Amino acid sequence: MSKLTNLKEMHFINRKKPLSDQNFQLEIFDDGLVGYYQCIKVKTLKQFEYLLKEILLNEKKYQGFIYRGQSDSNWKLESTFQRETKGKCVDPYSHYENFRQLARGKLAEQSLLQKTQETEYINELWAVGQHLGLKTPLLDWTTNLYVALFFAFEKEKKVKYRAIYRTNMDLFDKGKLYVSECFVPYADPIGRISAQQGLFITQKGIATLENAMRTEKDHLEKVLCSTKFYIANTLRDEILAYLKHIGIKFETIYPDIQGAILEANERLKKDIERAKSYPRG
Repeated sequence: MSKLTNLKEMHFINRKKPLSDQNFQLEIFDDGLVGYYQCIKVKTLKQFEYLLKEILLNEKKYQGFIYRGQSDSNWKLESTFQRETKGKCVDPYSHYENFRQLARGKLAEQSLLQKTQETEYINELWAVGQHLGLKTPLLDWTTNLYVALFFAFEKEKKVKYRAIYRTNMDLFDKGKLYVSECFVPYADPIGRISAQQGLFITQKGIATLENAMRTEKDHLEKVLCSTKFYIANTLRDEILAYLKHIGIKFETIYPDIQGAILEANERLKKDIERAKSYPRG
């Protein structure tokens, strides 16, 4: 996995400036690649609170923002399928066809399993599989910043920074015949996509974003369409507590039996932590 080489040089957010006037920097990776996202670090709780207020101000003025949370800031903006098959001769359609056949009789929306070469229908099945854990060429995004924060911080991980990406769905090609680089699927058999206010960007869409941002001259446009916030892992407990306070937790993000299991396990973890302070005997 590629790693960032200029993390220490990256600037921290300045609470005295508007978000659009911050000193953003591009990522540089150890494979020589220079990123195209405008990046800045958030280390303190006050900086984080400032960021939330600034994003709210942006959302009041502009429309179409979408967000993606990643638990490791070193990860590039690529799908799990692309990340794991990079440099290997693996056909995504063969993987898709395996899933399509194995899912017979196991999905409520059996119409999704029709044999087709049409991208629209293929993306619909990819999207359903993605929310059930299938490795696909799609990237999960959400229209809700707080949902993205949950996905960035939900799992314990030994990292310095988590990452929140922000872009704008109007940047992507809406396509012809309903085939879009950025889409909300019509099928949601277990309710997760709706609960997470989710949508998907194809790998082609990510290439569109990269090409547009590398040639974009306007600083404000770059900040509004290609921003990556590095948020310190040390803020995890405070962020998760805040998200739970506003109703963003396992039980609501996963509105099915898995969500109930994850929420029960999370409560057990808290009980165990509290029990450590009790006197023995």
